Amino acid sequence: DPTLCKKVSLGRPSEECYETLAEILKDPSLCVSIHDSDDEERCYRRSGDNEALCGKIGNTFQQALCYAIVAQSKKNPAICQNANTLFVTNQCYMGLAWREKNEGLCLNIKDISKRNQCYYNVAITKDDQLICEKIVGNELNQDYGKDACYYQLGYELQSRELCMKMQHFGCGQGCNQGYNRERCLSNLGQ
Repeated sequence: DPTLCKKVSLGRPSEECYETLAEILKDPSLCVSIHDSDDEERCYRRSGDNEALCGKIGNTFQQALCYAIVAQSKKNPAICQNANTLFVTNQCYMGLAWREKNEGLCLNIKDISKRNQCYYNVAITKDDQLICEKIVGNELNQDYGKDACYYQLGYELQSRELCMKMQHFGCGQGCNQGYNRERCLSNLGQ
């Protein structure tokens, strides 16, 4: 009952009460009772999956986070475009691609390294080596490069074939670093 929040001492406890109730009841109208603008914006963000509420948030970053949360909740990638910050927009698409196991969403990511990370995450989640082929670049210690993708899948699936797809053969005598074929093969339990 929102009237109970009025009985809570003024200030922070009262505002936390409204924010908590707004989240539990999914009722953003309770957020107007919060006087601190950061807390009010957080309240709108947490109180539901209504993208119209995101537009009420004045802080650009908080607004972008709100759109990303709504997009995730509704499983609607079109909402990611409303985020208006490249970082949050990329993260929004990446999160949806990973959760929905849909590498097609990675194409919406403008930054190549983030797109590679998206492909990598979906490939590992789906155990799908064909997605590794979509990764651009393959430097020896590239965290989300093709070799890293084959390395991880090779290990998880215990596949010599995937290790053999790696372009980097090794890094020298006694070396145990990087994503390379030699290390991949040595990690197999065969």
